[in-house]
Amino acid sequence: MSVNEVVKWEDLTIRRYPIFDRAKERCAISMAIGEDDEIFAVLKAASELPPNTGADIIAVPGGTLTRGVFADLYGVIAGRQLVPSTFLLHPRKYADIQKWNSTDLDILVETGQFGVLYGSRLIVSTRLPNGTGANRVYCTTTPDKLGRIPERKAVEVKIFDNVNETAYNIVAWEQIGIGIFNPAGVSRTADF
Repeated sequence: MSVNEVVKWEDLTIRRYPIFDRAKERCAISMAIGEDDEIFAVLKAASELPPNTGADIIAVPGGTLTRGVFADLYGVIAGRQLVPSTFLLHPRKYADIQKWNSTDLDILVETGQFGVLYGSRLIVSTRLPNGTGANRVYCTTTPDKLGRIPERKAVEVKIFDNVNETAYNIVAWEQIGIGIFNPAGVSRTADF
C-alpha cells in the first residue's frame, strides 16, 4: 500500500505551518484509513464463510441495537469455545447504545466511559459500511485466535524533489498482509 502527497515549492514560503510535517501526517492518516478498509473487507469476507451462516447470523429486531443483540453475538463466539473480545460497529449504530437507559448501562460503563460491554471492547469506526442494508455489527474473538497482520515492511516515508512539477512528493508505503485464519472467531448481525 502506498500514499503520495504533493507539496508545491511555493507553499514552503507561503504557509505559516510546518508543511512537511503536515504532509507526513496526512500520509500516515491515509495509510491508517487504507489499512482499516482492508481489515474490514477481510472481516466481512470471513463473516460470510461457514460456520457463519443460518442461525448464527443474529437478527436485529426493528433495526435498533439492544443489549440482547450484543448478548446473542457474544453467545455465538462463546458457543464455539472461543473468548469474545471485541464488538465492531459504525458510529450511527453506537448512537443506539447511547439511548439505553440506566438499567441497560450498568454493565456497559467502565470507569465512567463507554467502551466495554460484557467484558468485550466496543470499537467504533466510520470505515464500517453504514446505510440501508449495509449495517452490520461484528463480534470477534481474541486476536491470537482470529488472524494475523504480518508486517513485512514497516511504514516508510520518503521525500522526493519533483522538478518537472515544481513540487516535492511525500511518499509513504508499507508491505503488510491481512488474514483471518479462523472464521469461527467472527459473528455478525444480519444486514439491517
